[in-house]
Amino acid sequence: MKFKRRNKASAAFSMASLTDIIFLLLIFFVINSEMPNALKLILPNATGKTPASKSISVSLSKDLTYMVNSQVVMFEDLKSTLSAEIAKSNSDETTVVLKIDKDVSLEKAVEILDIGNQLKVSMILATKPMK
Repeated sequence: MKFKRRNKASAAFSMASLTDIIFLLLIFFVINSEMPNALKLILPNATGKTPASKSISVSLSKDLTYMVNSQVVMFEDLKSTLSAEIAKSNSDETTVVLKIDKDVSLEKAVEILDIGNQLKVSMILATKPMK
């Protein structure tokens, strides 16, 4: 005796839940990703490590482009921009992390260190870990 099935399985697939999951994953990765530095820097090698909790980043590329926290500035405006960023941080433990390309002359690095000395802020030279 042959029985008929009353309920047939539907072959349709709903994509709504899959797109929701994809958008949630996309938002998660965008929020958790680190924004890349706009300057292409080749840092010098070193073995030491110094943690900086509240830091402001100052970058100098080999074509002498200055950046303070991903904002391009002229050298003449570097001191005022840096002092404004220090004032915004509202902390006594603010450090400035110098990211200077290894092809830049030492004179330019000393000029930035002198600005930090005038502003009475501690400065750290960023390096690439040795392999």
